[in-house]
Amino acid sequence: MPFSQTLPKFVALIFASFMFSAVSYGQTQKKVLLIGVDGLRADAMETAATPNIDALIANGTYSRNATTSDLTFSGPGWTDILFGIHRNQHDVATNSTSQNPNNNSFEIFSNSQQHNHNDLLAIANFSNPNLQTARWTTWSPLHTTRTPGGSDYAFFHHYGNGGDSIATADAAGFLSNSSNSADVNFFYFADVDVVGHGNGFHPNVNAYRSEIESTDALIGNLINAVQNRSTYASEDWLFVLTSDHGGSINGGHAGNAPWSREVPLIISGNSVKNQSLGWDAKTVDVVPTALTHLGINGPSNLVGHVIGLNGSTDPRPTIGFGKNLIFNGDAEYDDGFVQHGMDQKVTGWNEFPDADFQAETSQRFGDRSFTVIEYGAPSGFPSVGEAPPDGGENFFSGTSQIGQIAGGGTAIMQQTIDVSSLSDHIDGGYVDYEISAFLGGFSSQDDKADFIARFLASDGTTVLDTVSLIGPDAFERGNQTGFLFREDFGDLVPGTRFIELELVTFGNDGYADNLRFVLSSSIPEPGSTILIGFIALFALKRRVRT
Repeated sequence: MPFSQTLPKFVALIFASFMFSAVSYGQTQKKVLLIGVDGLRADAMETAATPNIDALIANGTYSRNATTSDLTFSGPGWTDILFGIHRNQHDVATNSTSQNPNNNSFEIFSNSQQHNHNDLLAIANFSNPNLQTARWTTWSPLHTTRTPGGSDYAFFHHYGNGGDSIATADAAGFLSNSSNSADVNFFYFADVDVVGHGNGFHPNVNAYRSEIESTDALIGNLINAVQNRSTYASEDWLFVLTSDHGGSINGGHAGNAPWSREVPLIISGNSVKNQSLGWDAKTVDVVPTALTHLGINGPSNLVGHVIGLNGSTDPRPTIGFGKNLIFNGDAEYDDGFVQHGMDQKVTGWNEFPDADFQAETSQRFGDRSFTVIEYGAPSGFPSVGEAPPDGGENFFSGTSQIGQIAGGGTAIMQQTIDVSSLSDHIDGGYVDYEISAFLGGFSSQDDKADFIARFLASDGTTVLDTVSLIGPDAFERGNQTGFLFREDFGDLVPGTRFIELELVTFGNDGYADNLRFVLSSSIPEPGSTILIGFIALFALKRRVRT
């Protein structure tokens, strides 16, 4: 719950007024413009002529494969983005709407828990009532289901017949007027999605690329309006651009295919690092990132991470000796779910290693991927007492949205570690490895998980060596739910430049936790080679004398 909501109202207002005064006098005013483009694929955006989007990328952090909800349509997707939580909390699973139980003048996505949470604009309003919030939408559910009290200014014009252009003109007039403080703003574009449905979502579809280019021009109008504010020099704007889903060349986007689930995410502005994000982001990262820029402490139930802002850290381990080199090997970076049927992309891991985005082919979709489950989740998942030592709150599990996978279907996720910076040690034969994991399964089922490391040459494909940790079947687990420890040691093959790690589960109840891959160096300390040679020579002379 936002801090100001826990105080008596008059105390909260005094606190908010003080904070606003501190921002207004002597400090740069922090502001946010969140731009949502419905149905936008990153690969199509990159092949289109988009100078305004390109400028945002050039002055910010870009992820071309951020992931959205496993239900790849607008209701769940935009709720993830605007509320900063997954559907295990908001429970949005439809585009239909019904009356908001808390306020007859508003709606919610039907049969959801949306009314029990606040979106980005409402969180900002409740944290500081002096902040002005505004939104422009051309899809009616985003207008009617907004959080009560979450928009000081709300503009709606139905998509089609120039709806995006009409909304842009209104927003440009509002944003360019410095008498409008315009602190937290959300703008929604619909027409890219409309054209995608009619012609296909794909970089090879001319009409789709053309609509992306038209939308880019409107985005330029919004950016120009902000930059034309007479107060712009004393303001620090954060620009965020993302989408609710991608889509297929056939014009659909239902299902859990990677080309429907992966979307661009751009965080741009003068307070943002200039980088291509080295790990995959999620659309739930938008809210915590925007709130951090504004200096607002968000609700404790937000599940995303702050990305791109100056001062934010790279969560991946640095390459070196004596440390676990796997990012998110303990399943703790993401929010844990309590069932298989709600799938989330596991951060840092590639769950679709065989995906061909051009041909839109892959053997694996949502029912053949991994997710993160809480210890103690109902329906027989491992309890807290069955967790490995230092197991934390979560573990990895295979998923199936259709129940138990028939015929022992597999889920795979991979992570590749670049160890080329250690090449001198590796090629000298001085590097050892340790690989370990807790692997398990459910009750008397033979569902299990294996953990594999492949040592690759500089071309990234030639396999020099492989080591495998085989998970226990039901017999080895004594028909009990739980985990057994597996580990192996060895010498890293000279010539190794990449470590490809692969977790594979057979059946949806193969479990894993605490995946580790550690390198150690046995290179002699400086001067030790001379000492060893002297000792060896002395010993040889003694043998000769005798």
